[in-house]
Amino acid sequence: KARTIQENAEQQFNIERNRIINQQKEKVLQEYKDKLENYSIKRRIERSSSINQSRIQKMNARFDVLEKVKKEVSNKLVTLINDKDRYKVLLRNIILQNLIKLMDEDVIIKCRKEDHEVIKGIVSDCENQFEQLVKQNTNLQLKTRVHLLDDQYLDSQKYKNGGIIMYSLRGRIVCENTLETRLELCVQESLPDIRVTMFPDLRIEQKPRTHAVSYTHLRAHETGRNLVCRLLLEKKKNNK
Repeated sequence: KARTIQENAEQQFNIERNRIINQQKEKVLQEYKDKLENYSIKRRIERSSSINQSRIQKMNARFDVLEKVKKEVSNKLVTLINDKDRYKVLLRNIILQNLIKLMDEDVIIKCRKEDHEVIKGIVSDCENQFEQLVKQNTNLQLKTRVHLLDDQYLDSQKYKNGGIIMYSLRGRIVCENTLETRLELCVQESLPDIRVTMFPDLRIEQKPRTHAVSYTHLRAHETGRNLVCRLLLEKKKNNK
């Protein structure tokens, strides 16, 4: 009987010992498994952060290059301003374009102080040309008076390349047509093509680009004749 008790005790001891050993083995294996998983996650995070940082640096470098190109183009526009005859023609066309956009009987022009005398000399010609354009395309009579501000000017530092800002309805409608604004619009519209040209690694398989455009975008691409007709019809409808 004593031997039986001893054998049972040894059996229980071995069972308990094996259980504890297996339990500790599983605990150690789980710890190493967790450490390996954490290390793997850490490496993935570090790799992702490194890739993102590299992308950000690349994007910043590309942005700096694009800004440099835009600045060079802006500096080249100065040569246009220095050519008095070409710049005068440009100002006349800009004023005429704004008149077509606003289609109002009274408008106000704000310009740089350096351009004041030039614009003052072509305002009357712009009024007559606009009147003839409206009559030619719509058979309607629209007399517009252009007022040039004598006591307020555009900041020559901010608008160093010239242009004008035209106001209608006592300043409630603003049509900015400075060369800085036109350059920015041109850059934004051509940005995808500029990027692909300057950075060939961005080139992908070209597919027909179909995307929604705003009503304002469509209006910006109207022809002069269609624009005059549409705006006059809208104005006639509103007056009714």
